[in-house]
Amino acid sequence: MKLKITLLALAVLSTPVLAEKVTPGNMPAYCRGQAASEFSTKPVYIKTGKLVKAKDGSYSIAGTYDGKDPFTCTYAKNGEFTGMTRGEATKPAGKTKASGPSAKALEACDMFMKGEKGHVEGFSDLGNGVFGVNLKYKSGYKRCEVTNEPRVDKFEDL
Repeated sequence: MKLKITLLALAVLSTPVLAEKVTPGNMPAYCRGQAASEFSTKPVYIKTGKLVKAKDGSYSIAGTYDGKDPFTCTYAKNGEFTGMTRGEATKPAGKTKASGPSAKALEACDMFMKGEKGHVEGFSDLGNGVFGVNLKYKSGYKRCEVTNEPRVDKFEDL
């Protein structure tokens, strides 16, 4: 009888957790691990920016592999890792909410850099018409939260 209980306990303990919850302090490291796995490399070659908390309580963190390939990790407000998107976002021509920030919205972000034009590294829809845009400037990476009105809610270093 002891053997059956032991095997049952082992089966329960070895069952993988479907959605792992991560504390905000561990999110950058977890993101680097996920990206390293995705790019088939070591975490040392993965760089992440600052963790950004959206108005809805969710989190995102942008990064690059080997300084070239951009990606963004996202987390639900309860800390659940929701995914990683790869690749560089393109600037959309129109104001369609689903396609991303408009050209006028990106120009509004660039106004904080006194004439320097940023290169879009990626963006996420934060809801309610607000986009979190990761921009690369000569002076470094920035995160801009902007609407297509255009109205900049936040502009910060990554």
